Amino acid sequence: VGLLDSLDPAAVESVTVYDPAPLPWRGRPYGPDLESVRVNVPPEIMSIRAGDPEHYGKWLGGTDEHDDPWLGRPVPPRAVYGRYLEDTAAEALARFARADVVRAAVTGLRLGAPGDRVTVETAGGSRTADAAVLCVGGGTPPDLYGLAGAPGFVLDPYPLERTLDGIPRDRDVAVIGSGLTAVDVVVSLAARAHTGRISLVSRSGTLPHVWQRPVRTDVRYLTPDGLRALGGPVTLARLEALVRREL
Repeated sequence: VGLLDSLDPAAVESVTVYDPAPLPWRGRPYGPDLESVRVNVPPEIMSIRAGDPEHYGKWLGGTDEHDDPWLGRPVPPRAVYGRYLEDTAAEALARFARADVVRAAVTGLRLGAPGDRVTVETAGGSRTADAAVLCVGGGTPPDLYGLAGAPGFVLDPYPLERTLDGIPRDRDVAVIGSGLTAVDVVVSLAARAHTGRISLVSRSGTLPHVWQRPVRTDVRYLTPDGLRALGGPVTLARLEALVRREL
């Protein structure tokens, strides 16, 4: 989507997108799912438009519909971000003289001599293009521990609405890992009033960093004047002392 949005229609005559997914543009994480599955980073980081960090925020409309009460910032469900991707893709394609979305997987590429067009092959035939760009996303997570097919094991939890429907509320659940996907699982189980024990099995034992409401502070000690007042070399130990005093 970001590539399509960045292309100049004056320089690109036509665009063909190949995607066999039932919901193109959204990728694996941003399809319809539970309200508890959230976009857990600031909107500025999620903008699809290069050089315009406010693009996503503007699409949200400046409302407080999805604002988190502790952050005061929008934390919308991922399905909402999926709609943003769909809308941005539709607007981008509408700018070109010819645009086509082929609902088929690419099975091969054939390159000719330098300067020749690229042949893109699918099960239904082939087309040629001046350039081909591979934009396949993250794909299905790898089965690192060889557990696929084991009773009760789910390799890909998304959509969580489907996955959690098969888990009785009183069952104990083990989540391998403690990253953002693990947080999605735990929060979604809690939202469904799960009563069984939930365990995160992680080598690091650490959770993702906490996104906090920005708090303005006035720097009093770790300043140019504070460094000059040291009256000598700024060693790491002296710098550490200033940082500790500041905190």
